[in-house]
Amino acid sequence: MYKSKVHIKGDPSKAWQTLQQTFINNNFSIKPHGASGFELTGPGLNSTKQNPLLGISKGACRLQGSTIELSAELGGAQFMQRFVLFFPIGLGLILALVFSLTMGGWTAVATPLLAVAPWLVLSPLLSRWIHNRTERAVETALQNVAKN
Repeated sequence: MYKSKVHIKGDPSKAWQTLQQTFINNNFSIKPHGASGFELTGPGLNSTKQNPLLGISKGACRLQGSTIELSAELGGAQFMQRFVLFFPIGLGLILALVFSLTMGGWTAVATPLLAVAPWLVLSPLLSRWIHNRTERAVETALQNVAKN
Protein backbone atom coordinates (compact mmCIF):
# COMPACT_ATOMS: atom_id res chain seq x y z
CA MET A 1 0.00 0.00 0.00
CA TYR A 2 1.43 3.33 -1.07
CA LYS A 3 0.51 6.44 0.91
CA SER A 4 1.42 10.06 0.39
CA LYS A 5 0.35 13.44 1.69
CA VAL A 6 1.04 16.90 0.23
CA HIS A 7 0.31 20.40 1.43
CA ILE A 8 -1.32 22.62 -1.20
CA LYS A 9 0.33 26.02 -1.63
CA GLY A 10 -2.40 27.54 -3.79
CA ASP A 11 -6.16 27.17 -4.07
CA PRO A 12 -7.20 23.75 -2.65
CA SER A 13 -10.32 23.47 -4.81
CA LYS A 14 -8.33 24.12 -7.99
CA ALA A 15 -5.70 21.57 -6.95
CA TRP A 16 -8.44 19.06 -6.14
CA GLN A 17 -10.05 19.50 -9.57
CA THR A 18 -6.66 19.20 -11.26
CA LEU A 19 -5.93 15.93 -9.43
CA GLN A 20 -9.28 14.47 -10.42
CA GLN A 21 -8.75 15.56 -14.02
CA THR A 22 -5.29 13.97 -14.07
CA PHE A 23 -6.76 10.60 -13.16
CA ILE A 24 -9.74 10.97 -15.52
CA ASN A 25 -7.40 11.83 -18.41
CA ASN A 26 -5.56 8.56 -17.75
CA ASN A 27 -8.77 6.51 -17.97
CA PHE A 28 -9.23 5.99 -14.24
CA SER A 29 -12.72 5.38 -12.96
CA ILE A 30 -13.59 7.96 -10.29
CA LYS A 31 -16.21 7.42 -7.61
CA PRO A 32 -16.81 10.61 -5.59
CA HIS A 33 -17.29 10.51 -1.82
CA GLY A 34 -18.72 13.90 -1.03
CA ALA A 35 -16.89 17.10 -1.89
CA SER A 36 -13.60 16.10 -0.29
CA GLY A 37 -12.94 12.51 -1.31
CA PHE A 38 -12.99 10.04 -4.15
CA GLU A 39 -12.02 6.47 -4.91
CA LEU A 40 -10.28 5.59 -8.11
CA THR A 41 -9.82 2.41 -10.10
CA GLY A 42 -7.10 2.20 -12.72
CA PRO A 43 -7.26 0.54 -16.13
CA GLY A 44 -4.07 -1.42 -15.47
CA LEU A 45 -0.46 -1.27 -16.57
CA ASN A 46 0.34 -3.54 -19.52
CA SER A 47 3.59 -2.06 -20.77
CA THR A 48 6.51 0.00 -19.51
CA LYS A 49 5.75 2.42 -22.35
CA GLN A 50 2.49 3.46 -20.69
CA ASN A 51 2.08 6.26 -18.17
CA PRO A 52 3.44 4.93 -14.86
CA LEU A 53 0.37 6.34 -13.06
CA LEU A 54 -1.45 3.34 -14.52
CA GLY A 55 0.47 1.25 -12.00
CA ILE A 56 -2.24 2.26 -9.51
CA SER A 57 -4.99 -0.35 -9.48
CA LYS A 58 -7.13 1.11 -6.69
CA GLY A 59 -6.84 4.16 -4.53
CA ALA A 60 -8.52 6.79 -2.45
CA CYS A 61 -7.90 10.53 -2.29
CA ARG A 62 -9.01 12.87 0.45
CA LEU A 63 -8.84 16.64 0.78
CA GLN A 64 -8.54 17.95 4.32
CA GLY A 65 -8.17 21.71 4.48
CA SER A 66 -5.10 22.39 2.37
CA THR A 67 -3.74 18.82 2.44
CA ILE A 68 -4.32 16.05 -0.08
CA GLU A 69 -3.88 12.47 1.09
CA LEU A 70 -3.59 9.59 -1.36
CA SER A 71 -3.48 5.92 -0.54
CA ALA A 72 -3.13 3.48 -3.39
CA GLU A 73 -2.62 -0.16 -4.22
CA LEU A 74 0.00 -0.51 -6.93
CA GLY A 75 -1.57 -3.61 -8.46
CA GLY A 76 -0.80 -2.63 -12.04
CA ALA A 77 2.88 -2.20 -11.18
CA GLN A 78 2.87 -5.50 -9.27
CA PHE A 79 1.38 -7.27 -12.31
CA MET A 80 4.18 -5.96 -14.53
CA GLN A 81 6.77 -6.87 -11.90
CA ARG A 82 5.56 -10.48 -11.79
CA PHE A 83 5.43 -10.65 -15.58
CA VAL A 84 9.01 -9.40 -15.91
CA LEU A 85 10.20 -11.89 -13.31
CA PHE A 86 8.41 -15.03 -14.48
CA PHE A 87 8.03 -14.67 -18.27
CA PRO A 88 11.71 -15.15 -19.16
CA ILE A 89 12.03 -18.18 -16.89
CA GLY A 90 8.86 -19.75 -18.29
CA LEU A 91 9.92 -19.02 -21.85
CA GLY A 92 13.31 -20.62 -21.26
CA LEU A 93 11.78 -23.76 -19.78
CA ILE A 94 9.23 -24.14 -22.59
CA LEU A 95 11.86 -23.61 -25.27
CA ALA A 96 14.19 -26.07 -23.54
CA LEU A 97 11.40 -28.66 -23.55
CA VAL A 98 10.56 -28.06 -27.21
CA PHE A 99 14.22 -28.15 -28.27
CA SER A 100 14.88 -31.33 -26.29
CA LEU A 101 11.88 -33.08 -27.85
CA THR A 102 12.68 -32.00 -31.41
CA MET A 103 16.49 -32.02 -31.47
CA GLY A 104 17.48 -34.08 -28.46
CA GLY A 105 20.71 -33.81 -26.54
CA TRP A 106 21.86 -31.49 -23.78
CA THR A 107 23.00 -28.75 -26.12
CA ALA A 108 19.43 -28.38 -27.36
CA VAL A 109 18.29 -27.93 -23.74
CA ALA A 110 21.18 -25.69 -22.69
CA THR A 111 20.88 -23.23 -25.59
CA PRO A 112 17.51 -21.67 -24.62
CA LEU A 113 18.41 -21.76 -20.93
CA LEU A 114 21.63 -19.87 -21.62
CA ALA A 115 19.71 -17.39 -23.75
CA VAL A 116 17.46 -16.43 -20.82
CA ALA A 117 20.22 -16.58 -18.19
CA PRO A 118 20.92 -12.80 -18.31
CA TRP A 119 17.28 -12.24 -17.36
CA LEU A 120 17.96 -13.87 -13.99
CA VAL A 121 19.91 -10.68 -13.21
CA LEU A 122 17.95 -8.19 -15.34
CA SER A 123 14.44 -9.21 -14.24
CA PRO A 124 14.79 -8.24 -10.55
CA LEU A 125 16.39 -4.92 -11.56
CA LEU A 126 13.65 -4.17 -14.06
CA SER A 127 10.99 -5.22 -11.56
CA ARG A 128 12.29 -2.77 -8.96
CA TRP A 129 12.53 -0.03 -11.61
CA ILE A 130 8.84 -0.50 -12.51
CA HIS A 131 7.82 -0.15 -8.85
CA ASN A 132 10.01 2.92 -8.24
CA ARG A 133 8.83 4.53 -11.47
CA THR A 134 5.19 4.21 -10.43
CA GLU A 135 5.85 5.66 -6.97
CA ARG A 136 7.81 8.58 -8.49
CA ALA A 137 5.01 9.29 -10.97
CA VAL A 138 2.39 9.42 -8.21
CA GLU A 139 4.58 11.63 -6.06
CA THR A 140 5.32 13.95 -9.00
CA ALA A 141 1.63 14.24 -9.85
CA LEU A 142 0.80 15.16 -6.25
CA GLN A 143 3.65 17.67 -6.05
CA ASN A 144 2.58 19.31 -9.32
CA VAL A 145 -1.00 19.58 -8.13
CA ALA A 146 0.15 21.09 -4.82
CA LYS A 147 2.08 23.87 -6.63
CA ASN A 148 -0.97 25.15 -8.54
